Amino acid sequence: MATTVKENSKITMRDIAKVFWRWQFTCEMSNSYERMQAIAFCFAMIPVLKKLYPNKEDFVEALQRHLVFFNTEGTIGSVIVGMTVALEEEKVASDGAMTGESIIALKSATMGPIAGIGDTIDWSTIKPLMAMLCLPLAAGCSLQGIADAYGFALDTLSAMGLEVTQQVLGTREQGADGITGSYQAEYTDFRGKEVIFGNASLGDKAGRKITIRCQMEIAQGEARLMMKSGTEPARVLCESSSLYRETISLPDAANYIWVEGDSWTGSIDLDVT
Repeated sequence: MATTVKENSKITMRDIAKVFWRWQFTCEMSNSYERMQAIAFCFAMIPVLKKLYPNKEDFVEALQRHLVFFNTEGTIGSVIVGMTVALEEEKVASDGAMTGESIIALKSATMGPIAGIGDTIDWSTIKPLMAMLCLPLAAGCSLQGIADAYGFALDTLSAMGLEVTQQVLGTREQGADGITGSYQAEYTDFRGKEVIFGNASLGDKAGRKITIRCQMEIAQGEARLMMKSGTEPARVLCESSSLYRETISLPDAANYIWVEGDSWTGSIDLDVT
C-alpha cells in the first residue's frame, strides 16, 4: 500500500511533548491481562501518527500496529516510545524500506531489558529511599517527623567515605558500641588515614558523653587525631606531640575518630571511654 504524507510531515518538539505526556499519564492506567500497556502506547502515538499518515487506511494500520502486546516499566519505558516515533518517521521517509514488522520487533526486543533497568532504578532504589524518608512522617504525623527523617538522610550522606579500618597498623581493642576502646601504634613514614573508632548508627540518646585521652608523639612529618559527629564538619583533636584529654557530648548521629598522617614517624596511645 502506497503511503501518502502531508507536506508538513516533520515531527516537531510539540508533537514529541504530546506523545511523552500521553504516555506518562496513561502507561499504568490501561493495563489489561491480554495486551498490558498496548492501549496506552497506541494512545500516546496518536498525535504523531495523525501527522505522518493523513490517509485513513494508513492511519488505521499504524494504530493496529501499536495495539499488539507491550509491557515495560513506565518511566524509563518512554525511551521505547521515543524510538518508535523515530522509526515511524523513518518508515514514511524510506518509502517502505522500514516495515511495520520491524517496528514491532524492536518494541518487543527492547521492552524486557528496559523494564529490568527501570524496575531496578525506580522500584528497587528510588521508591525504597523515599519510603525510608516518609515513614517517620507517617508514624508521627508531625513536622518533627520530617525533620528527623531529613536529618537521618543528611547524617547517612555525611558518613559516606568514612568506614572503620579493618586492619590497622597498631593494636586496637574496640567496645561493643564501636566508638569506645583503646589503640596503640607506632608509625614510620606513614601517609594516609586509619579510622580507629566509629559507628554509622550508634542508637545512642543525644547527650551521651565520652572521654578521649590521647598521647601523641611526632618525631617527623605531620599527624592529626580527627573526629566527626553527624553532619558537623570534621575537627582536629590533636596535632602535636602532647597529651590530649577532653570529654565530649555526642549527638544522636554517626561518630568517627581517626588518625591521619603525612610522612609521619611517631606513635599514638589512644583511649576512648
